[in-house]
Amino acid sequence: MLAVFNRPAADEVGPYDAPAALPHSPGIPAGVVDDVVVCPWNDADALRSVLDAHRGEIAAVICEPIVANNACTMPRPGYLETLREECTRRGLLLIFDEVCTGFRTGPGGAQGLFGVLPDLAVYSKALGGGLPIAAFAGRGDVMARIADNQVKHGGTYNASPLCATAALVTLTELADPAVTARIDASGRRVMEAIRRASRDHGVPCAVQGVGAMFQVVFSADGAPTRQYRDTFALDHRRFDAFQHALLPRGVHLNGHGLACWFISSALTDQDLDHTCAAVEEAFAAIR
Repeated sequence: MLAVFNRPAADEVGPYDAPAALPHSPGIPAGVVDDVVVCPWNDADALRSVLDAHRGEIAAVICEPIVANNACTMPRPGYLETLREECTRRGLLLIFDEVCTGFRTGPGGAQGLFGVLPDLAVYSKALGGGLPIAAFAGRGDVMARIADNQVKHGGTYNASPLCATAALVTLTELADPAVTARIDASGRRVMEAIRRASRDHGVPCAVQGVGAMFQVVFSADGAPTRQYRDTFALDHRRFDAFQHALLPRGVHLNGHGLACWFISSALTDQDLDHTCAAVEEAFAAIR
């Protein structure tokens, strides 16, 4: 968390070529926000322009490789590679926020999924299998500064034996290709059920993401989002209607339309049958 708000309103977001950096909440000093430069996602030209405009001032570029908290917006083909190339060429660190993608999308996280290696990556959530834990990893020369005690790393709950054990068990389970394959297949089955119901009932939407994590966005033409500003045009009332139609049918979504569906390895074929049937009925109800 950089303490910068990730969901500003349309009248707060600022111009496209210089998006506003706003505090995530009251109480965050202006100096903290001033240290962050916001760049449009999925736009290689805008990225280069921002880096050029702040040459010598930027230490690192940080992003979610899949923007989980903005409707699971996927990177355009080649965009993550461009991030890697530009950071390498300019001597900047590339940092992936893999708090949501880490280990859900496979043992290698988004790095393994897209084949792009950052200099640092941060993890949490799925890492602990339900227990609180966070971690970061990176290039040897970067991590050596912590090992040599040049850079302080402290934390009240560092090295909790219970959480570390939960993480070890979770990662051991997710290292089994059969487990991650089932998660992916289960998610893609639900994703396809949503797309089919959308077509059958004439309700345009896009289902974006990967099997382990995805979201449904109700755009006028059924197009996926490519960046945050696209979310302003989404039909959030229809998403709310969809969510509320699923609730009495036993399927509980995250209430925020810019969050994600997350798929668990514990889901059974019966659970998936029930979910897909509920999706079909929900689309019929909101048509």
